[in-house]
Amino acid sequence: MEKDLFVERYLKWGGKVVAITEKPCFRINTTLITPEQLLKRFDNEDIAVRKVPYLDHGYEVLTSSFSIGSTIEYLLGYYYIQSAIAQLPVLILQVNENDLVLDCCASPGGKTTQLAQYMNNNGQIIALEKKRERLSRLKNNLERCQIANTTVYHMDARKNHELGVCFDKILVDAPCSGNYVTDKHWFSKRTPEDFVRMATVQKAIIKSAIKSLRPGGTLVYSTCSLEPEENELVIDYALRHLPVTCKSTGLQLGTQGLQQPFERTLHPDIRHCRRFWPHQTTTQGFFIAKLVKK
Repeated sequence: MEKDLFVERYLKWGGKVVAITEKPCFRINTTLITPEQLLKRFDNEDIAVRKVPYLDHGYEVLTSSFSIGSTIEYLLGYYYIQSAIAQLPVLILQVNENDLVLDCCASPGGKTTQLAQYMNNNGQIIALEKKRERLSRLKNNLERCQIANTTVYHMDARKNHELGVCFDKILVDAPCSGNYVTDKHWFSKRTPEDFVRMATVQKAIIKSAIKSLRPGGTLVYSTCSLEPEENELVIDYALRHLPVTCKSTGLQLGTQGLQQPFERTLHPDIRHCRRFWPHQTTTQGFFIAKLVKK
């Protein structure tokens, strides 16, 4: 699909295609080190950072003479390199030390290790990964960050209900088509047909996850896609066909979910979703919804 067609498509919904270069970001692993201790070590290594105001433990790298993935502190698991916007879904899920949590699409482990951090390495996390070749990276990151409360399964998230477990909280950071900020060739690779095919997978994951969620439990759905087919239309499907309600994320960042994409009126609770346009947030594109099981 031509870039101009995407530009036209986004303009209808309040979006723009702009050149965005995200600064490297990381999350301090407070189960192993305090922010004060790590930032002092960074000062000694001439790494300048700035706190991301809407995150608890997220920092943006302003200047560094070397890759922040090559430090002793990184190898010791004191921090995880993770984009700022990707740290929001776990923040919204609000896990605690007593929760039983399912991470549906876990590798490479950024959100899994973040979940464990908010749980103080207590409770229990079940982390699923469909692709065998991605399992080693997930397990390596769990080991590096000294995560002790997580069990990894080689499993397609569309079958998560087959575990026969009732979870308190579920994270569905769904496989998606991505966005143009993270791939300079993105426009030439994608078509609307791709989005529809991906949405079929996403709906199947949510359908299975809701079966695994206890009544009153919370599911957070997120993608790094800007496409309504993979975002608002998936949540509209869930609201109309599954026993869930859509709740406010509590975020000020971003805008409400699109309520009339393709001249189609969606469920009114879609307004509680958050959509992150790169030209507004200076991040990659993103989408988050918070669902609660009836």
